[in-house]
Amino acid sequence: MVRAMSNMIQNVFEKAKSDLNMKTGSPTKTLMLIAALCAVLPLDIDSLLFSLLGMAGYAMWHIQIATPPQPQKTVGKAKACYPVVEAKKRQASEWFQPRCSHRDVSPPVVSQTAAPVLPRTFRSTGWEAEVNELIGQIAPTPESQMAVAAIVRVVKRAIRPVFPDAEVTGFVIANLSGRTAFGVAVPDVDIIINLSPEALQRISPAHGGRMGPRELQKAAIRSCTDRLISAGGVKFRRSAFGGEEPKVTLLVPASTGIFPDAVAFDLSVNSSMSRYHAALLEQYGEMEPRARALMMMVRRWSKDRAVCHVAKGHLHPYAWSLLTVFFLQAGGTEEGPCLPPFGEHSSRSVSTLKGSGSSISVGQLFQQFVRFYLDFDWQQVGVSVRLGQMASRSSLPAGGASRVTTVHLCVEDPCKPSRNLGASMTAESFGRLKEELARADQLCRGGASLTELLEPWVPPEYSSQQGVKVVEGHCESQ
Repeated sequence: MVRAMSNMIQNVFEKAKSDLNMKTGSPTKTLMLIAALCAVLPLDIDSLLFSLLGMAGYAMWHIQIATPPQPQKTVGKAKACYPVVEAKKRQASEWFQPRCSHRDVSPPVVSQTAAPVLPRTFRSTGWEAEVNELIGQIAPTPESQMAVAAIVRVVKRAIRPVFPDAEVTGFVIANLSGRTAFGVAVPDVDIIINLSPEALQRISPAHGGRMGPRELQKAAIRSCTDRLISAGGVKFRRSAFGGEEPKVTLLVPASTGIFPDAVAFDLSVNSSMSRYHAALLEQYGEMEPRARALMMMVRRWSKDRAVCHVAKGHLHPYAWSLLTVFFLQAGGTEEGPCLPPFGEHSSRSVSTLKGSGSSISVGQLFQQFVRFYLDFDWQQVGVSVRLGQMASRSSLPAGGASRVTTVHLCVEDPCKPSRNLGASMTAESFGRLKEELARADQLCRGGASLTELLEPWVPPEYSSQQGVKVVEGHCESQ
């Protein structure tokens, strides 16, 4: 034992000498160890033995707690194709701050939605009966109109301290009851805030000086959104400032009592597209109810199959309604042209359509609509509801930009002929449009049910997996 102690003391002094000469290691720790040896050397053998055992045990415990735990690998579930990013509790204005290159790019947190959107089912049997039942399900109800009027009042009350003279208008296109696929991505409610030029100019000093019309429009949307989140009880969902008409998507929770279900709506300032869409539905809906019903069915189909989400490069729902009207104008039906150009009031309408001795139904019109655009020459012909007939793209005011090879189709806005609603489409979204038209035509020719036609779209990488469900605004794996 004495020999062991002698060897240990000799090693300690050699280590101390090496530390001092080589300038390596930790001299402080070495000196502390020498001091500890000097304190215990006078002890007898038994006391020294127990002291050494205690020191060794303490050292082992200290090393164990100082070692960080190794991360364990976990096998997680498949992420959603459209992840829902949960922000930490922050002020509403932080959502709209300018992006910085040095910001923290931590991975998003994917949340799972508990209530899936099930495929639409019908009590009726047969294609025509199912189509009629669908139109009755998706048509706006008085309760939906009342809910939108209540949302308009909430918006007016929330923004009054900032914009006391603002005019707020609401539009609803479909029944708000029930959960629908992509209900948040493509809301059925539009709320438009109309501000005077003077009111917009008052925003400029608060945002650092002179601003262009588009910057003023975005700043007004941010200010209104801040007020709605802080004082109106609504929730922020997403912003879309890259399109021609900037907007944000907000959600009115069911807890507000406005409607039994949560209601998503698009909020914009001084936008025109929603007004034009409402005017289109009103004009041709009054002429022929089947024209309105067909527009509603096309909108429902394009929404369930995810080809009307503008943020993803698809056509706007307003553009799909224009395609529907143009189909009825340009002779896409079996009986030829049946609707007048936009702005004209004529007795020539869909009511004159006859097929096989009976009126052509909405279900038949939808099948012919799909075939019409499946064979449509998008590269040469433009869609012009204003003219109400076939016209070359180069002859349309909106066709000037469509000469660019990256613009795949031309859909003229009849209320603003210089605007091409198809200019934002990408090669991928254009391919999806043709793919969905081909799928719908194949199902209709094969006698498939309406439930199969309106099955919510799932990306190909998830379609082969089990447990994939579609929820409002996105799809995810269970």
